[in-house]
Amino acid sequence: MDFSLKTAFENFLGNSPDWYKLAIIVFLIINLLSFTSSAPSSQAGY
Repeated sequence: MDFSLKTAFENFLGNSPDWYKLAIIVFLIINLLSFTSSAPSSQAGY
């Protein structure tokens, strides 16, 4: 079975439009970067 990033992107969220898939991925990356760059004391609840 051939696995690549292209096939993973095509299978991600099924038949959703490509712009929607890309927006989800971009927001997940922004969320990860903002979480890791924030100071530990600024995390809510702790």
